[in-house]
Amino acid sequence: MEQDDPDSGQPIRTFTYRLTPQDAYAWVSIPRPYSGAGKFLSILWLMLAGVAMGLLPESIVGADRSLRWWAIGGGLLLFQFAVLVLVFNLRLRRRARRLVPAPCDVELEEWGDHLCEKRDGRTTEVPLETIASVMRTERHVFIDAPDDILIIPARAFEDTGEMVAFAEGWEEAARDPETFLYGAKGGENR
Repeated sequence: MEQDDPDSGQPIRTFTYRLTPQDAYAWVSIPRPYSGAGKFLSILWLMLAGVAMGLLPESIVGADRSLRWWAIGGGLLLFQFAVLVLVFNLRLRRRARRLVPAPCDVELEEWGDHLCEKRDGRTTEVPLETIASVMRTERHVFIDAPDDILIIPARAFEDTGEMVAFAEGWEEAARDPETFLYGAKGGENR
């Protein structure tokens, strides 16, 4: 990471780091609200255990509400649940691989009013006013913009304090970009 004078036409800071699919997995695996359709499909999938139970002959499941009946019903339900968890996990891993297919080198420039990420020959500029949220975990800073997500691992920063300051600064700026850019500090916020 290097720091430059903001008035020199150069970025304030430049971070260079290696981004991996595991970093992308950290983003996609953050718990999010479960949609109504997702809940419905999950319940429907688990209900299929009951349908399968009803279709099995009595010679396999045993008498109604017997120990064997409960064991087979529970086993089918556990099997359905295990398949559901496996499908969700594979889906998350596929999403992570779409974000970062292979390890790559990233250069992130911090300007006063935007961030500029250079990765795999692609340049992504994220203006301050388009930042939807900034999230910090123990190992990453995630900057969620409408068309992209900037994933900055902790190893990009010199120490935890720098990572916290970076995340809090951009989170504060994203909350009220106009005041941040043109406010009481006269644009000297960075």
